[in-house]
Amino acid sequence: MTTKFRPSIVHYSSVKDIQMVIEELLEEIDEKVFACEQYQKKYQSEGCHPLADQFHGKIVGYLEMKSHLQEKLSEVRGRYRN
Repeated sequence: MTTKFRPSIVHYSSVKDIQMVIEELLEEIDEKVFACEQYQKKYQSEGCHPLADQFHGKIVGYLEMKSHLQEKLSEVRGRYRN
């Protein structure tokens, strides 16, 4: 029986690969933030403020995650300058 493994950051050998993975994650976060902003606007216009507030919380969480990843990316770039 074979098992499929999802690629993880452990399997990447070069710093460029790690940077690429982090940059891809940052792009995915941007997409999620955009989607949440659209839902937030929709629910605010419909007067459903609890759902709008819930999406605002998600946006804040994604932005905090993005900030943390950007700090890590800066660390990686600083540590392994070519």
